[in-house]
Amino acid sequence: MEIYKEIPSDRAVLFSWINRYGSVIIRTSEFTVFIDPIRMDAQEVGEVDLILITHEHKNHLDPLTVRKLHEKKKATVVIPEKIAYMLRKYVKNDYLVTMNAKRCEEVCGIRIVAIEAIHPAIHSLAYLLSFKDFSIFHAGDSVPHSEMKVIGEKYKPLITFCPVGISRNLSPRSGFEIVKLTDPKVAIPIHTDKRKSLEEFSSLVSRYLPQVIAHQCEILEVVRVEFDEKQRVSRIV
Repeated sequence: MEIYKEIPSDRAVLFSWINRYGSVIIRTSEFTVFIDPIRMDAQEVGEVDLILITHEHKNHLDPLTVRKLHEKKKATVVIPEKIAYMLRKYVKNDYLVTMNAKRCEEVCGIRIVAIEAIHPAIHSLAYLLSFKDFSIFHAGDSVPHSEMKVIGEKYKPLITFCPVGISRNLSPRSGFEIVKLTDPKVAIPIHTDKRKSLEEFSSLVSRYLPQVIAHQCEILEVVRVEFDEKQRVSRIV
């Protein structure tokens, strides 16, 4: 994968949107994190420190991919508690961390805060990842709700990943409302198979939240966000 060709500096983060759903890979100077990896060839992947699963739907949880990444990369897996049984035969207990909403846990040196993701599933979570100098919020497949405002006020994410389509209740407007609540420096629309949805989301953010940078990604494009010590974004490439 292209994202492994570069190691970001302490003042940068790399990410790629992996498919039309919620799959994202994030690389910092210290860590590599996968969120909802599905149908991936472990041979094409470099190091993986942490895998996070948002919920059990098949376009977000692929037990065989998780097993391969865990076995070959010794990755730790974080999963909502009520669906952990789906991975227990694939991931060693010492590497499987279960989470519930409103829980905070340090895993592999990364502080993880889980909140409810309002989505029709057995157990669905959204995650805030706190690294040394910045944080990233992934909303899972959630519609906007009040706990996201707490995430914005308390953790001030550098980047928020927002679902904007495919699922019935998700849209560019709902993604935009997530940005309003979490107030990131950079907003990334994901979870859609329509370019129109990406463009509508970006237009809403640019028009009504000019302090936030909305960035549309191509699948597997490597995006680098550079920032200063006050988390002011200096460049996105």
